Amino acid sequence: MKHQMDETEKMNRCDYIIYNDEQQLLIPQVLHLHEQLLQRAARQGQPLTSNPS
Repeated sequence: MKHQMDETEKMNRCDYIIYNDEQQLLIPQVLHLHEQLLQRAARQGQPLTSNPS
């Protein structure tokens, strides 16, 4: 555990946070993030697919 990054440092470095703490529903957070990423890809002219093929 002493080699792990502390929570504050992780929060400072991350682009997105999904809480898995039993106080917030997980699936709605994932779906919201997925929608945000699709919209971001559309603005950048990337194909809108969630298929990794």
